[in-house]
Amino acid sequence: MRLKNFQGLEVRPKITSKGWKFYILKNNIETRCSRLLCATMSNPKVSVVIPAYGCAGTIAFVLDALFKQTVQPLEIIVVNDRSPDGLDEAVQPFLDQIIYVKNERNLGLARTCNVGLRRATAPYVMTLHSDCLLDPNYIERMLDHLDADPSIAVATGQYLFDDYRALALSDRLFSALNLLPIETDRSDTGVYQLDFIEGKGDVFRREVIAKYGFFSEKLSLTAEDQDLSANIRRDGFRIVQDCRARFRVMFTGTSDSIRKVLRKQRTYARGQAYVVIKYGLGVFTASTPNRKNRAKHRLGQLIFACGVIAALVGLAINPSLYWIPLAWLAFRILHYAILSKRGGYNDTLVVSLIGPVADLYYFYGMIEGAIKTILFGRA
Repeated sequence: MRLKNFQGLEVRPKITSKGWKFYILKNNIETRCSRLLCATMSNPKVSVVIPAYGCAGTIAFVLDALFKQTVQPLEIIVVNDRSPDGLDEAVQPFLDQIIYVKNERNLGLARTCNVGLRRATAPYVMTLHSDCLLDPNYIERMLDHLDADPSIAVATGQYLFDDYRALALSDRLFSALNLLPIETDRSDTGVYQLDFIEGKGDVFRREVIAKYGFFSEKLSLTAEDQDLSANIRRDGFRIVQDCRARFRVMFTGTSDSIRKVLRKQRTYARGQAYVVIKYGLGVFTASTPNRKNRAKHRLGQLIFACGVIAALVGLAINPSLYWIPLAWLAFRILHYAILSKRGGYNDTLVVSLIGPVADLYYFYGMIEGAIKTILFGRA
């Protein structure tokens, strides 16, 4: 099968290595069996778009989980955003089952998603990250909500981490700094209304998000999911999360350096400033307990950073007040130590020391995002 990039240029994939030969045979047998089992529930309503970067080690697992869905998608579109690893080889066993697109240059997450979304033909579209494994009935449960209620524009599930300690240190740091729901209550089978999409395994009504041009390309690696969510909710549509539908996040092969984790704090804050200024605080009205805690955490980051600045100003005026910034810092270190206790001594040490620095990065990103939004209308 020939590959084409988004400009229609032919791309010849590399010949598979010996290590893939067994996998090709195994995958073909398993896929055909799973498709026979799911044939009676095939429903060509969903196109799945997978933005792919740095995921050669995970993409096969993600695709296998898709092929085992109780409701099969109409098409699976994998968009290679100039991935620097062996992604061509990794997807080669699946080329007769997917649409494989290669960007001519690196476009970033939002633009890469849009490349796939514009090619999608089904009435529902799913954006799926390349390190997320869906439970077999995930798509089926999402369609149950969308088919039953036309006011629902987006349905999403609950994500899980099977083994937190198996994650790389930088991934555990990222999880702690962003209050990701590591210790998910697996007995929770509720359905919640959300402020924002999860951004990892969301199923949309294509006609709704097409009105906004899909994900905003004004935002640079930040808040494109929140911007789209705010548009959806502003027009009276709802976003729901079904905790019975789950997917597992692997993180494998996509670990960041600690420096990059800190830079992401600044990036996220920049985008959140854009959303608040553009749509107002009213976009933060309905949420899950975890999301409410994350909102409080973000507020705490801003309060700490403002406190540091005020304490340093006070210290400059009166050096005898040196104990105030030290006490303020100690308080925040203690906060992060409690937050990271699940990871053991090493995690507690790293998160406690990096956490206050992350707060300052977040504060800087908020100021930067506010200025860019007011002056240029973008983050």
